[in-house]
Amino acid sequence: MIQFQSFCGLHLALAVGFVVLAGLLIWFFLIRGRNKASPPLAHRWQAEVDDIPDEAEELMGKPVLEEGVSVVSAEDFGFVDKAKQLGAVPDMQKDIRDICKVLAEKDGSKEDFFVMFPMIRAKYPWASKSTLVGELNAFIRECVPFQLSPEELEDLWN
Repeated sequence: MIQFQSFCGLHLALAVGFVVLAGLLIWFFLIRGRNKASPPLAHRWQAEVDDIPDEAEELMGKPVLEEGVSVVSAEDFGFVDKAKQLGAVPDMQKDIRDICKVLAEKDGSKEDFFVMFPMIRAKYPWASKSTLVGELNAFIRECVPFQLSPEELEDLWN
């Protein structure tokens, strides 16, 4: 049978044990934790080793770029010619088709086409300097209801 005095002694021993354990934990984490900023100890072998500089490419030379890879400035970098941007050429072709449709409905002539085409040239100023002029001329030849000579097609863009 457990007596009251031994029961109190057991509780007292547990309480003292927890206080001591708490004190050790506080000492370990707070007091010992302050010394973490101390510099590392020197090693004997470190004196015999040379430090290698960070510029490792100077030791071996500059790396060779892969075939087809080149370094360019930010101004020269781009993926697509501005004329070939998504939607620009199809929009221009749609406008040309619309003009041809109006000419067909109103029985327009070649002169009417030459009067209306400067609107397209003003809307798409890049087209006259683009490498797509030949492609656009072929498209115009297909759409218009009359014949255009190569000189007339070239004059469209000037």
